[in-house]
Amino acid sequence: MNSTKDTFSWEYSFPIEESWNIENEFAKWLLPRLQLFSEQTMLLPPATSPKVLRDKFGNEHAHKLWIKYLKEMLFAFIYYAEDYKYLKYPKYDAVIERRISRGIHLFAKFFQHLCIDE
Repeated sequence: MNSTKDTFSWEYSFPIEESWNIENEFAKWLLPRLQLFSEQTMLLPPATSPKVLRDKFGNEHAHKLWIKYLKEMLFAFIYYAEDYKYLKYPKYDAVIERRISRGIHLFAKFFQHLCIDE
């Protein structure tokens, strides 16, 4: 087995192996941060939900929708962080894949709103 010295990229300051599976490494990095963000968001007043949602749905409904979207994002990143993609659940594959895809799309769509000081 290679030592850390042999596999660490001093140029980029992370282990080279992390570049071999970016989806998994990014998900593992993001997941605890997104979980904490989601927990903090649930404690905040509805007026702190993304403006784009508040303008369309009003404060209360926007806040509930924002929390729902965050849960969908979390589901997707848990899937990638835990390498669940290598496990097969034939009966649920299509349903799970749609939910994961939705979570990733929501993450991309609302990426600029993943801040509390909005």
